[in-house]
Amino acid sequence: MFSQTLTLDTAFGTNGRTLTSFGVNDSNLPSLTPQPDGRIIACGSYYVGNINQMIVSRYNSNGTIDTSFGTNGKVVAPVGTPLDNEYNSVDVLTSGKIVIAGTNYDTI
Repeated sequence: MFSQTLTLDTAFGTNGRTLTSFGVNDSNLPSLTPQPDGRIIACGSYYVGNINQMIVSRYNSNGTIDTSFGTNGKVVAPVGTPLDNEYNSVDVLTSGKIVIAGTNYDTI
């Protein structure tokens, strides 16, 4: 079995963490992927009322938010229906485009 000792990189963000607010409601960014230039893309969900929206943010390699991305480093997209949607996978293509995948719990 392989194992390693994990240590927090305190030079990243503030004491090894970065927090990003999307508003007063619950949000989460469960998926991360690096870009070739060292910046980091994060995606997840933000709950507003009964609508679960897709959120994406980009961070510099030092953990600060990249304010040149979206609006002050964040993109909020109201997609889907007023049901639980999950946006939990992100990848950066060789073209530089960002692809987000998720699940919509719509019923027929």
